[in-house]
Amino acid sequence: AYFLWGLTGVLFLCGQNVQAAVAMAMKNCLYVLVPVIFPSLVLCLCLVRVTGKPPKLLLQFFRFLGLPDGAVLPFLLGMFGGYCTGAKLIQTMWDKGKLSKKQASMALSFCVNPGYGFVAGVLKSDGKWVYLFLLLSSLLVGTMACRKESVVFEEEATQNIEIVFKDALGEGISAMLGVIASVLLFSAVSACIPNNMPLMGLDVTSELLKLCEKLPLAAFLLAFGGLSIFLQVRVLCPFASKHFIFGMFIKGMMAIGFVFFAQKKGAAMAATFGVALLCVITAVKQRAVLWKSRHYNRTKYGRAYHSMQDMFRLQK
Repeated sequence: AYFLWGLTGVLFLCGQNVQAAVAMAMKNCLYVLVPVIFPSLVLCLCLVRVTGKPPKLLLQFFRFLGLPDGAVLPFLLGMFGGYCTGAKLIQTMWDKGKLSKKQASMALSFCVNPGYGFVAGVLKSDGKWVYLFLLLSSLLVGTMACRKESVVFEEEATQNIEIVFKDALGEGISAMLGVIASVLLFSAVSACIPNNMPLMGLDVTSELLKLCEKLPLAAFLLAFGGLSIFLQVRVLCPFASKHFIFGMFIKGMMAIGFVFFAQKKGAAMAATFGVALLCVITAVKQRAVLWKSRHYNRTKYGRAYHSMQDMFRLQK
């Protein structure tokens, strides 16, 4: 309460700066944020509602890495739609029962990524390989954090395209209002900071433009997101928790390491090292799951569980 009273007083004292910052943020939302995010968000929501079944090859790849099936579409479509698209699609898959609450909370850490157009537009020619390392870091975090789960994607009843578009449009508008509100709030808070003191993540775009020449730090900011992205994801997904924050931080540290290694040894060497590390972590994870399953089967609880399964199978 004391913090909120103090923040309210600071906003009143910095009225002119806050007004100018919010007006500029509203202009950026109108001309930059909404045209980039809103169309792709609505189309992705329509795609999930119409099909809901990911490509078979990508589904097998996620199962090989030990990632949940329900995170395939949010990861794939979030690569193009940006942070908000990945978060909103995680919420949609949770509503449809394709992800449990814990899995959805952990899947946020590797499905919430910046869009390729945003990264390439800010970092120019370096954006291609930096974005590659961002995705590689996301897969590494997901492989370490998430558990494998196979989901049966049932064929859904064919819906009228008008109803699907109407529902997706309503969800997209609601999501965009939350995102715009969080951007305006952080713009007001950042206007009260003296001497434009940088706070990591209050305004990702402006801070990223200052870090274009420092690619490792730019990669960390893109992967980590910052306070503004945390608030936007929290608005879209109420179950976002400490797992999401910790996963995003680990992803940012991995992105720093890959980009720094690429600057020293080359992008091809860094990518090869990342793929090899992904394979090693996957193999260790599969070994650990197998050992845990065998150890559990030897206990009396495991034997009782399997006997109950056999009994139910015979009854069925």
